[in-house]
Amino acid sequence: MFIKTEDLTKVYKTGTAEVRALDRVSLTFEKGKIYAVLGPSGSGKSTLFNLIGGIDRPDGGKIWVDGEEISSYSPEKLTRYRREKVGFVFQFYNLINTLTVYENVQAAADLSASPADIKTVLELVGMLEHKDKYPLELSGGEAQRVAIARAVVKKPPLILCDEPTGALDYQNAKKVLELLERVNKETGATVMIITHNQAIARMCHGVVTLRSGQVTGFSENPAPIAAREVEW
Repeated sequence: MFIKTEDLTKVYKTGTAEVRALDRVSLTFEKGKIYAVLGPSGSGKSTLFNLIGGIDRPDGGKIWVDGEEISSYSPEKLTRYRREKVGFVFQFYNLINTLTVYENVQAAADLSASPADIKTVLELVGMLEHKDKYPLELSGGEAQRVAIARAVVKKPPLILCDEPTGALDYQNAKKVLELLERVNKETGATVMIITHNQAIARMCHGVVTLRSGQVTGFSENPAPIAAREVEW
């Protein structure tokens, strides 16, 4: 067991109204596997992402990652956790437009005590030849590969991906999925993919389904298909 949540609860207040974004969610994830988190908008997917990633804090329940109860961390320890343990990949890349490809990855490497070699990581994601380009000179698929490089360079044991293919066309989306599969195999990182696309679940070792802040399904996939075989 690499990640465990117990009765995880998050409530957002708007005026006098309360919305339970997560309602007593208990889950476990194993180390070194790929997971899909599925559900409609408002189901709690991004809230789960933010809590496991240490971006936000739960209002109830606990979270353990790699044997540490991160839900009890101080703000300073959460900052270190995000820097050292988690790589983030977002739908719209979040690259810094004034920095080159190399410099964007270097900015993430500088946050780590023992980062991977930047050129090696850029080669892994197929972007070494574009290292001197700026984000606005890249296609969407290329920008997402740089975002993945930025996540990987810290050598985190956990990579959280929030709709990583949501802004991409079919061919580039497939390439990004193949890259995440390769990263999982070559680095051993646990990869969690939040997505609306149910087809992606077929390449994952486990699938969580959320609705209205509650778990409506959790299944293991003993024989995931290769990312290149995923179709929708």
